Amino acid sequence: MSQDRTVVRAEAAFARGHGGRGDEGGGGRVIGRSAFIALLLILFAPCQPVWATSLRCPAAVVGQDSSHALFPESPEMVALWTAVAEPHPDGSDGPLGCPIAPAVMLISEPQSKFSGLSQKFQRGTLLVGNGSSDGLEVAAIRGLGGWFVWWKVPASVNFGNTYIAAENKPGDAGTMGAPSAIWARGGFLRTGGETATVALWRCEGSPCSWKQATPILSGSVF
Repeated sequence: MSQDRTVVRAEAAFARGHGGRGDEGGGGRVIGRSAFIALLLILFAPCQPVWATSLRCPAAVVGQDSSHALFPESPEMVALWTAVAEPHPDGSDGPLGCPIAPAVMLISEPQSKFSGLSQKFQRGTLLVGNGSSDGLEVAAIRGLGGWFVWWKVPASVNFGNTYIAAENKPGDAGTMGAPSAIWARGGFLRTGGETATVALWRCEGSPCSWKQATPILSGSVF
């Protein structure tokens, strides 16, 4: 009842403010009440959070293949896409941008033997490994100054920082360890040249025998 009285009082005030009275004849009252109710609906309608839908790519599908199938690695790919965009809550606002192709499940990719989920974005590629590549995650991002590549390896892998980001197999026989990434996901960082593509190469032995650790990754410039 108190809510009804509040609405009636508000309605009367609304009517007075618009040159009318709350107790006027039928037609005027119906018009006034309809306008007032419409105003209430507008003012008190629940607001959608700004991150509910990506404004840059509202149809973005991350971690799913062309048939919208999900994989065990799909949630991690979404989490990684979102993480590189921090502090923005929407992954499309980050350096990778929007996905430009569905995710693809690779099984022992011929060049690198990588197995896992791969997806291309406007400015780079994400990888989340499984099987023989379980625990390997990669975010390769193409900027104006070249490539920025982050990766994480399982804790069981020794010398996880002895990787190089390059388009082609490195020609030197050694490498300095990559710096650690300072964020919650850990891992390591490398920058690469202003090339069209990039891959991670792993140093094995001393001197290094370079092994391709990821497929060739691509991305557009800004």
